[in-house]
Amino acid sequence: MLPLDLQKIQTILIALIVVVLLKLIFKPFLAYSFVSIFQFPKLWTEVLVILAAMPSAVLGVVFLRRYGGDAPLASTILLIVTIISSATLLGVFWLAF
Repeated sequence: MLPLDLQKIQTILIALIVVVLLKLIFKPFLAYSFVSIFQFPKLWTEVLVILAAMPSAVLGVVFLRRYGGDAPLASTILLIVTIISSATLLGVFWLAF
């Protein structure tokens, strides 16, 4: 059984909340606002909003591991954000289109 380190869990939760709010919620709405202001074609709007709502790439974890960052924390957040993004992507589709 793994011991629960409350400090580590708190660090993960704080970082996770920030990433989810910024990357999966705020960024798609910001992209939609941007394309609405500049009157992009419908297809461009859909593509831009969908790309903005996608979870982060794995490359950040690779760079953190290579240059001495906290790669385990980043990979944990990446995994959880990718799982959460399945729900937020559906929400973006439902609200925007």
